[in-house]
Amino acid sequence: NTVTVIEMVYFYVSFGFLLVRAVAVNLYASSISDESSATKDVIYAVPATNYQVE
Repeated sequence: NTVTVIEMVYFYVSFGFLLVRAVAVNLYASSISDESSATKDVIYAVPATNYQVE
């Protein structure tokens, strides 16, 4: 039951891709908080009399 070089390369490349993708998704998700902070100021600037109860 020997592991060939191709299988080892496939494993390490796949694992590396998985790690890079997980880091990329986390970095992208963390930017959502930053983007929502920009719109927060606009939403808080709306007077309470303009709100509608739905």
